[in-house]
Amino acid sequence: MKLKAEQIRYHFIIMLLFFLSMIFLVTYAFLFKYFKETEHQIYDSHIEKLQDDYLIMTGGYTSIANLIFRSSIQTDDVLNILDKLDRATEESVKDAYRQELNAELDDVYAVMKSYGFRQLHFHDSRNISIYRFHKPEKYGDDLTGIRYSVEYVNTNREMISGFEEGRIFNGYRNVYPLERNRRHIGSVELSISMAAITQQIESKFKQESQFILLKSVVDKKVFDSEQANYTAWSVDDSYVLDVNISPTCFLENTITPGESGQIRTALAAARADEEPFSLRIRNKMRSNVLTFLPVYNFEKEVVGFLFTAADDKSIRSQTQSFMAVTTAFAILMLLSLIFMYYFSITNRKIQNMIQYDLLTKAYTRRLIFQKLEEEHQRFLRYGNTYSACMIDIDHFKKINDQYGHQTGDSVLAELSRIIMSRIRQSDEFGRYGGEEFLLLMPETELETAARVMENIRVIIEKHSFSLVGHITVSAGLAEADSNLEKTADLVEQADSNLYTAKKKGRNRVFPSPVSDQNQDQKKTV
Repeated sequence: MKLKAEQIRYHFIIMLLFFLSMIFLVTYAFLFKYFKETEHQIYDSHIEKLQDDYLIMTGGYTSIANLIFRSSIQTDDVLNILDKLDRATEESVKDAYRQELNAELDDVYAVMKSYGFRQLHFHDSRNISIYRFHKPEKYGDDLTGIRYSVEYVNTNREMISGFEEGRIFNGYRNVYPLERNRRHIGSVELSISMAAITQQIESKFKQESQFILLKSVVDKKVFDSEQANYTAWSVDDSYVLDVNISPTCFLENTITPGESGQIRTALAAARADEEPFSLRIRNKMRSNVLTFLPVYNFEKEVVGFLFTAADDKSIRSQTQSFMAVTTAFAILMLLSLIFMYYFSITNRKIQNMIQYDLLTKAYTRRLIFQKLEEEHQRFLRYGNTYSACMIDIDHFKKINDQYGHQTGDSVLAELSRIIMSRIRQSDEFGRYGGEEFLLLMPETELETAARVMENIRVIIEKHSFSLVGHITVSAGLAEADSNLEKTADLVEQADSNLYTAKKKGRNRVFPSPVSDQNQDQKKTV
């Protein structure tokens, strides 16, 4: 017998250890999943922030460009020069007008550059470059098929904003149509360098920032003589850096070949999916979250990425917390399991005592009032009405006096079962006190509630109770009102109507259904 007891104890310990291990593994998996979800949320917050920063900054520069265009370019003097230049046929005459245009706007261009603008470029109505303030010696080239923005504005004669690579520089461009005496004479662009955006991110948000551009875009559009404006990106040679923005990458010599491969793979996927992304790099030299935002051209194609590097302290903190919680959980698991076993038994008993009336199995007074408050809050929020009904057993005192309190308790329990079997799943039913009950009917108007309660009243009247035979009930109804200050007022109104039902002779619902009211009126006539 002793051996058998030892075997039982041994098997119990083995089973307990098995279940502890299973609980630990499941909990670890749950915590790991939670950690990963939190990590993704951190990545998403970096992406959302960079998206917002980009939109805010480009929107701000567009507002400045609009102001410069209206105040300094869309003027009679400038438009007159451009009109004459457009009409001129001899190149020497055009050159004279170009010099006149330069003299007129040179100071304006100097101010623009101080605000981060790089290009002030005029084009005629046939998409031919007229004058580049950033490269005065380069003009006369046809931008058709190269500059979508210029073609669009000259065709549609409406302003457009967005990123685009040009013959010399790339930039976030604001291109405007030009008219003189209602005659379209061309277009002008006011463009900021992507350096303006990266510098703003670095100065305002203290994050390293860089812009990379697809090499294929540069090869297709940029003059051969201007290819030196770009250099290969050390991480992925299918992208280039604008040397006027940053000749070297801040990641250079600080990330491992494996991390470079990880970035290249993520970039290829992001370009195909046209989605931003974040990833984490960790080595001895740096530990950062890199966030890449696709940059689109006017034709909605991904042509580059703006990316930032932010300290990964949030993820490090999450990792440390995860390890600490996991370790603590493993240590306390055995004690927790034993405690939870006894706690669950005790708690179940307590919850049943708190929620349900021991005699009738209906909700307790406390819980039914809680349900009432919740229903009223839904009513105030969504406007879906509801009704409350106070139910009382007629002459219940006589039942107790004649048959005893145990029989009275049996009647209360049997009545509760009848009512709960006749109401909807969404209805709430609780014991108000003594022989009184409170029924809540969500999304139910007073008339409908009265018909439902009348049906229940009839069923109770016809039912033969096991110890006392037939009994009757009276009921008072009230419908929710937006002017109701507190739910207790609704209960008070239903209770008042219950009193009226008693006063009118008991065994009735008040207010009674419309059909019953009509019958009462006919009887009176």
